Amino acid sequence: MLQRLVRLVCVAFSIVILLEWIHTFFEGDMLQWNRWQRSGEQTWYDVYACNTGMGGIKYTSWRYGPIASQDMDWFRWRHSDTEQSSLMYRNTPVPSYPEGEATDESTLMSLGIGIGTTRYFEGGYAVERFEFTLPIWMMLVATAFFPIFSYFRMVIQRQRFHRRRLGYCPCCGEPIQPRSAQCPICDRPFAVVSEV
Repeated sequence: MLQRLVRLVCVAFSIVILLEWIHTFFEGDMLQWNRWQRSGEQTWYDVYACNTGMGGIKYTSWRYGPIASQDMDWFRWRHSDTEQSSLMYRNTPVPSYPEGEATDESTLMSLGIGIGTTRYFEGGYAVERFEFTLPIWMMLVATAFFPIFSYFRMVIQRQRFHRRRLGYCPCCGEPIQPRSAQCPICDRPFAVVSEV
């Protein structure tokens, strides 16, 4: 029962991912969540964005904070008096693959996978930026693997069961004696089928 539920969920995710993959070649999407925290006179900003385009998806996060020290200790802890957030969605009419700013030509980059973190200072704020890019086809393969594997496993088990019922070896298909405990050709042992 649990395997059927997992298969059903994986198939549903695969269909949604496939439709989104096709959609990214016609129109890009961007979902962005902004959060800001105020503590006294200082303000911190967190921006989380997820955008798609041309068969890829990219997650980006920016963290802005007042420059307290050159090693950016403000990233490690903070206490806020007030906190606010906003959510924004928009379409991009001319999509392109969401490549990151990394320039290294590694094997992962050639597959469309990018990950990187950069830190810099901008307009009186210390900024930490994290990017992660992934091709949607990899997500599709990951979600569709288990249902496809389960289906082929079920077909093979059913075929072996019917072969054994008809008096054939479930592995090689050779005829066997009704009370044999192993195949005379491939020497594969199997349970004796009781006659009803």
